[in-house]
Amino acid sequence: MRTIGQPLRDQARRTLTTVVEGRDSYYDSAEHRAWSREVLRRAAGMCASCGAQDRRLVADHRVEIRDGGSRADPGNGQALCSPCHGRKTAAERARRHAMVKIRGKRPEAGV
Repeated sequence: MRTIGQPLRDQARRTLTTVVEGRDSYYDSAEHRAWSREVLRRAAGMCASCGAQDRRLVADHRVEIRDGGSRADPGNGQALCSPCHGRKTAAERARRHAMVKIRGKRPEAGV
């Protein structure tokens, strides 16, 4: 007999393993999970941007992969809380969008 919580756990498991369409398969790889664990271990529970210690952290590439950053080097990683990660991601998208408008093309790696 199943408990009341079992269907919820099953649903959560399916949700977590669903691959987002258009997402780079690297983010679902064992290599990325190992990189992420190492980045978070090095952070010792502290956000690299705001210093918060009471929030869930996300492993973030300092230099985005699409901009030439290393995928697997923990030195290219930092732990950010969700609010800081959201701000960094929005700023990177705005920068990339501005470069497209100015140059008429995507920025070159490392720009």
